[in-house]
Amino acid sequence: MHRLHNKLRPYGIGGGLESLLIRPTQSRAKSSRLALQCCPQLTHQLFSALSAVRALPRRWHLDGRFGAVQVVEGRRRLVLSAEAAAAVSASFQGQSVTSEFLTPEVMRLLSQDVTLEEVPDMETETTCAREEDVDLLPPAADFTFAELFAGIGGFRLGLEALGGRCVFACEIHGAAREVYSRNFAGELHGDLRSSKVPAHDLLVAGFPCQPFSALGNQPGLQAPQGQLFGEIVRVLRQCQPEAFLLENVPGLLHSNRGADMSAILAELRGAGYHVFHDVVNARSLTAQQRKRLFLVGFRGAGGAGGGSGFQFPEPAELGLLAKDVLDGDEELGEAVELYTISDQQLERLRTRSRMSRSLAWGDRKLETLISHYSVSVWKGLSQLVPRVSPSNPRLFTGRECARIMGFPNRFDLAKDRQMYPLFGNAVCPPVVAHLGAAILQRLGLAATEKTAQAVALQATRAEAETKAAQLAREMIDEQGAPEKWHSLLIY
Repeated sequence: MHRLHNKLRPYGIGGGLESLLIRPTQSRAKSSRLALQCCPQLTHQLFSALSAVRALPRRWHLDGRFGAVQVVEGRRRLVLSAEAAAAVSASFQGQSVTSEFLTPEVMRLLSQDVTLEEVPDMETETTCAREEDVDLLPPAADFTFAELFAGIGGFRLGLEALGGRCVFACEIHGAAREVYSRNFAGELHGDLRSSKVPAHDLLVAGFPCQPFSALGNQPGLQAPQGQLFGEIVRVLRQCQPEAFLLENVPGLLHSNRGADMSAILAELRGAGYHVFHDVVNARSLTAQQRKRLFLVGFRGAGGAGGGSGFQFPEPAELGLLAKDVLDGDEELGEAVELYTISDQQLERLRTRSRMSRSLAWGDRKLETLISHYSVSVWKGLSQLVPRVSPSNPRLFTGRECARIMGFPNRFDLAKDRQMYPLFGNAVCPPVVAHLGAAILQRLGLAATEKTAQAVALQATRAEAETKAAQLAREMIDEQGAPEKWHSLLIY
């Protein structure tokens, strides 16, 4: 094998364990909410009047998630939007107020059996983590790998965290090449068909998934993109790496009634590899539900990875949720309006009854980030971030997409509209590190599952500092890192 030595590089993407050392900064914004209480008989009139002037949060707002009308000890509570609350409060205090919310009908109803009350504060933001850029030790290369159909480098991020050294990378898509080159040094080759791949230990590839995606008509291996799989087989035959790790969509299992998958397995076995495959969900290591098909292969019956079966490892559950990767309005500032959907988009979305599944509530896992995110929002296929009323929901930012996929905060991005399809087609670095560690262990190389957890934590904005610090301490203890590293832990 072409590895330099057998010592696992301390965790880091481009820089060692220090990349895990995260300094959280508090960014909590609490909003006092005011609500009107009325008798049941007035509820319909009051709700209609307040709704007509957009004084109530709706179910797509952070402050309206549990409904605009709540039952409290036999009476009805109507939570007001922040702007409406200010006007109504001034009116109850006897001030002379001119406001779009205080129409004659609203004022008439407020003079009846209606009271104003304060309800518990709502937290709209959480702890915001920021990384420390400290370069302590040069990276050590334990093994070499070649990255085919590299995309924006998801495989590379995960494998470099394990101590790998990339000796070849290729990507033909212009926008992906631009982002990849921003983040990684070295030559990025174009068309694989005209490239010479050097010797390496591990081959990785996320070969084009469009021919097998359930979102398309699944032309399969007969499509031009599907035929590119043959290039992977060519490289395996020529370079004979010890192992490979391939990724695609689960739809490949059923493409052409399973014939495509059978053909792929036959080709890989014909190249001299024992092949294992499984569908892996990134939910344990990221904040999203994301199922992808992974194929792992080991060369030859007599090789280090041959013989008995390979068990796909179960990842540790980090419990990451939407609130751990999404920013609040305060962090985005005025830019938040660039991502906010229009009234027309919102209305079309509501008429399709897709609102509930389209909202990214902070205490839930996100849905799969798709390659056509932000396209035809009204169809309900793009998750949206709910905001405090009366603001409409918004799209994810490019940085949020990076965190959702498990890319580190230091990853350099292009414009958001370019990044949506690139992240939707990418592979999650924490999952690569998770599976890569198991492959390295099978090949007799030192590797630790905690590396995958560390990669995942590096991509969060709201992770508890105690969890990050504890993981760093465990890795220091396991790897015998220099004592001076202990002083760099952030508590």
